[in-house]
Amino acid sequence: MVFSSDVYHSVRVYDPNETTLSILHNEGIPLDHVRIKKGIYIDVVASDEQTNRLIELGILHDILIADMTQHFLDSNVPEVRRDFELGSMLGNYTHDEVLEKMDTLAIQYPTLVSTKDSIGTTVEGRTIWSYKVSDNPNTDEEEPKVPKELFKMENAVLLPHLGSASLETREAMGFRVVENVRAFFNGKRPRDRVA
Repeated sequence: MVFSSDVYHSVRVYDPNETTLSILHNEGIPLDHVRIKKGIYIDVVASDEQTNRLIELGILHDILIADMTQHFLDSNVPEVRRDFELGSMLGNYTHDEVLEKMDTLAIQYPTLVSTKDSIGTTVEGRTIWSYKVSDNPNTDEEEPKVPKELFKMENAVLLPHLGSASLETREAMGFRVVENVRAFFNGKRPRDRVA
């Protein structure tokens, strides 16, 4: 379902120097989801009006995809079968579908999933949503013990399962796998069995 009549293009802008980037920004072209080959080009998504402004301003560019909406509708044929409902964009969820899923999870599993909560906005003013998955989703608990300074840092992203991403831990996990495989092939019970 398409709610906008605007046509958006995938546009490759050449020579993305500071002046060009400033023009793109001033024309309201989002720069948060781009593809860049430094000093050569930047691929952006721009409306008809924004693309016409690039022409008026003499910005060298090519249109890679003339109609992004139509492009995604035409290529919306999931190649993978899953045991859960697929989203409408090649199996991926649109922003609205993600929000609906967040609401549905909170309704279906209220003892595990909190209702969604705004944790801020993007540079473009879009709401950033989150929800809590926990044994006490609607209770503010003092776990884990995270220094309050980290929460104040705009450039910090807290991901709980990356605690095991240290070199030492990963090496230990690898040796543990080797230990389990050796035990199995030597006719012994592996230390860590998965039933």
